[in-house]
Amino acid sequence: RYDAWLVDASYKIRHELGNIYALYVENILISTICINFSPLKHAIITSLATHPDFRGKGYGKQLVTYATREVLSRGQIPALLTANERLGEFYEQCGYNITGRWASILSQKNK
Repeated sequence: RYDAWLVDASYKIRHELGNIYALYVENILISTICINFSPLKHAIITSLATHPDFRGKGYGKQLVTYATREVLSRGQIPALLTANERLGEFYEQCGYNITGRWASILSQKNK
């Protein structure tokens, strides 16, 4: 279910706290990406998703490049947020330096 995600996305868009971009080719949704703006100096580029049939063709890189330019045009510093460690090389090819990793809290059961 995507109800919570849609409410969050709608709020961010209505209050100019975020944007969602979609790349279509011949009316087919190929890839999406989000930008979360903040009042701070950084904006977070996140949630890049490309349909598996279209990966490796440069569509994801196009969206990362577009989102990066959008952030820079607003006078902010772009930062990427991803939970997929395998994408490090991809993001480096897009001009980003990998500086850290996600961390998650252990559930109460695992303590």
